[in-house]
Amino acid sequence: MHRLAHAQGQVLHAYLDLHLVANPVPLRAADAVLEQVIELFDHTSSSTADEVMEATNKVVEAQREFTDVCRDDLWYLPQKWQMYRRG
Repeated sequence: MHRLAHAQGQVLHAYLDLHLVANPVPLRAADAVLEQVIELFDHTSSSTADEVMEATNKVVEAQREFTDVCRDDLWYLPQKWQMYRRG
């Protein structure tokens, strides 16, 4: 139980850090990841292996979408006029 509480704390800490600096689109994707992680944490010892695996797969898919959104958000293509700027 202690490990679960520690993991939940780490997830919340990472989410709050992201909330401070993220643009709106990656933050919405992070919200989706957080929702899926919370759903996974909500599974108890009475959950079947299939239920846990399904919840885990949802987390993985949400993380992939989050990574794709962040990759798009961080991609930087300078405008034509920026190519001629001097530093």
